Amino acid sequence: MKYFFIILASYASVYLCVSPLLDARVQDVIEGLEMRRRAADIEAYIDHVVQALNRSKLEYALFGGTLIAALVSAGVWLLGD
Repeated sequence: MKYFFIILASYASVYLCVSPLLDARVQDVIEGLEMRRRAADIEAYIDHVVQALNRSKLEYALFGGTLIAALVSAGVWLLGD
């Protein structure tokens, strides 16, 4: 059961750490697009960027969470039993 909580905490912590970084980056892209009024169909592009952002958050959370969970679980196993 402790390994389940380690895995859950790992995924959540990576997701919570990565989300603000990606949100800030996308906000910079959106502000840059708003400065360029000649860009074609800005709203569709912004929707596409936001969808890509959500996929990236999930991918980073899964990758980073798996790595952290594996390291912490190995440490608990080595030190615990």
